[in-house]
Amino acid sequence: VKVLEINGRFWQSVPGSYYAGVNFPYLATLVGLNRELPPLNFQPIHYVNPKTALKIFTQKYIFRKGEIQEFGGSKLEMHLKDPLPLIMTRLIQLYKKIGHLFAFRSSIVHPHPLA
Repeated sequence: VKVLEINGRFWQSVPGSYYAGVNFPYLATLVGLNRELPPLNFQPIHYVNPKTALKIFTQKYIFRKGEIQEFGGSKLEMHLKDPLPLIMTRLIQLYKKIGHLFAFRSSIVHPHPLA
């Protein structure tokens, strides 16, 4: 058997399936442990990403625009309950973009250790 790549990460829409009632990480764990899978009890929902959820929320409640489509879940709710992971992710992304502007530059010339 030859394996080219194993990607253990789940796709970005996993929270959507969780809101609908299907916990794929849990099911994968059960399969890996060779255990019986429980019957699935899921509901079709309209899941949106956090940026879209925020846009829908602002249009509906702040700008009071007409008929806005409802949705059944979003990671926005998770971000509001526990914002620290999102804040840290954004800070790291910002540092990667502008961190070089604050890098320490030494004017001391270090001699070669073998010279």
